[in-house]
Amino acid sequence: MTNHVELETAPFHLFYKEQWLCFAAFSQMSEKQINFKIDEMDSFIESLLNNEENFKEISPIIIPENRKIMPEFAKHLKAEINWHTIIPNFNYGYKDETYKIVGYFLIRLIPDSFQKLGFDIKEIRPNHLEFLINLISDKFRAEYDDKFYYDQTSIPYSITICSKHSMSEKNLQWDDEQCRIYKKEIGKWSDIYSGDYSDYKESFYDECIRPNLSNRTSEMHIILRNSALLYLEPHNYNRFFIKDEHTPHSTGYLYFFVLKTICSFHTIKFTLYKISEEIDKDALNLVQMEYMDQKIGEIKRRLDKTAYLKESLDVFIKPFLTDSLRNKGKHYSKIQRCCTEMYAIKENMEYIQRGIENNLQALNSIFIDKQNLEKEIQDEETGVQNLQNLTVTLISLFFGTDLLFEMSELLELHGWGVMDYLKLILMILMFGIFVILIIRSLKTRKTVKILKAKKKSQI
Repeated sequence: MTNHVELETAPFHLFYKEQWLCFAAFSQMSEKQINFKIDEMDSFIESLLNNEENFKEISPIIIPENRKIMPEFAKHLKAEINWHTIIPNFNYGYKDETYKIVGYFLIRLIPDSFQKLGFDIKEIRPNHLEFLINLISDKFRAEYDDKFYYDQTSIPYSITICSKHSMSEKNLQWDDEQCRIYKKEIGKWSDIYSGDYSDYKESFYDECIRPNLSNRTSEMHIILRNSALLYLEPHNYNRFFIKDEHTPHSTGYLYFFVLKTICSFHTIKFTLYKISEEIDKDALNLVQMEYMDQKIGEIKRRLDKTAYLKESLDVFIKPFLTDSLRNKGKHYSKIQRCCTEMYAIKENMEYIQRGIENNLQALNSIFIDKQNLEKEIQDEETGVQNLQNLTVTLISLFFGTDLLFEMSELLELHGWGVMDYLKLILMILMFGIFVILIIRSLKTRKTVKILKAKKKSQI
């Protein structure tokens, strides 16, 4: 405990190793077509980094110290970009465009040579990286927005890799107590978008170091909603982070099971948000009179499209979520549980399922109402037809017999018999029935018109 108190008063800094960015997106292009553009995208990002105009007049609010090192730092960064498909058959429609697949761009920024830098890499601070991230984010998405639909509601997910620190002569053990002692420094790297303000509350930094998911005291794996920090001692970085030309003997565990898992869940979160948005639109449309003028089949097809998006996501996400039940190890399971809870994946899936079911129930109610209304109209129209047939029969009977002739003879006679009175009464009754039928027929026609107007307003 005494050792911790001494460490707390000493200056302490983490040292930058490399930076990763995740851009979640829907694509109109196939994975093969995207891969054809990767080299072009690499060149575009490197052109941004080599353009000194992008680093002139940086505000001291953004980077309080060492602003002048930015052009030199950016120029010696090597950019590597790759596309990773999450859902291969998605077919999301937006503004008359169809986006075929869901995935993410993963951009790696690593110094090509620390020795070539005109300054010590230890001078790089989180606000230098935040400036670079915002620059690349704005320019990249603007340049490649014609074939991609990005997550405009959030910033790119940032994963910062640090290796070594300013007290490397001390064998620091990254248990919970040690993390709390250096929480202000750790928090600046883990929550890289928070800025570099000196008056943050202690509770803010407490949140920035929770949870540390590493099972080892030589590493820190801190995963937050928009950014993450992976701290590895140099020998751990070489052995476990990524298998590439620099570390060919690495297992690549952290790249495959931590970094890519975080990015996958970040992309799932974006996809869930868009599906929820479509469901909410469907629910609103189901009570809009203009929308209801469409045929019932067209409305059903619109709801089916939203249900298809959810089913496409299910194909990917359900095995992904049940991965933790398999024999994948405690650490990988902790990473998955953290991301699942952080993005409320299961809750959002349940919300989407309820929304789809509620919308289909509303549509079924409309369909049943339509069927009942159509039957009512059909019954009324059948009544009109029956009245018309009866009217024609009476007219034929009235005008097709010698009743009119006999009535004229009766009027000329001075004395009537009993049969004559009966015939006259019969003629008057028939005429009255004829008038009533005509009036009834007119009223029934009016009722049919009202029902048809009601049908148009509801369906």
